[in-house]
Amino acid sequence: MIAGTLHACLVLSTVAHAKVLSIDASEAKSAKGVIAVFAAEDVPFNIGEMFGDGELFASKEILYYGQPLAVVVANTKKRAERAVKLVKVAYEELPAILTIQEAIAANCNTHTYTRYALS
Repeated sequence: MIAGTLHACLVLSTVAHAKVLSIDASEAKSAKGVIAVFAAEDVPFNIGEMFGDGELFASKEILYYGQPLAVVVANTKKRAERAVKLVKVAYEELPAILTIQEAIAANCNTHTYTRYALS
C-alpha cells in the first residue's frame, strides 16, 4: 500500500423512509485513526445527473434504505469500517412505499423534481 493512503466508508441509512432527527459523529471523530467525518453540512452542494437536485448526504429525509448520510475517512480500511458503526443516527420513521401497488395507491410520482424543474 502507498504510504499516506486514506480509506473512506459510508454511513448508510438503516431505514427506507424517515426524517433525520440527528447525526452524532462525535465518537467516530475521536476514534483511533479517523481523519475526518463529513456529512451534509460539510458538503453544501447538491448532486444529480440532470438537475443537481439531490443531496450528496441526506440531511433531512431518508428516501431509500442505504441512502448515504456521511462518510468516515481513516488511515486504514478497518478503522474506517469500525468508526462508521460509531456514528449515531436518530430517525423518525415514516411509512415506506415498497411495492408498485403501494405507490399507485399513494399516487406517488417519481418525477416530482423533474416536473418542477421543467415547469
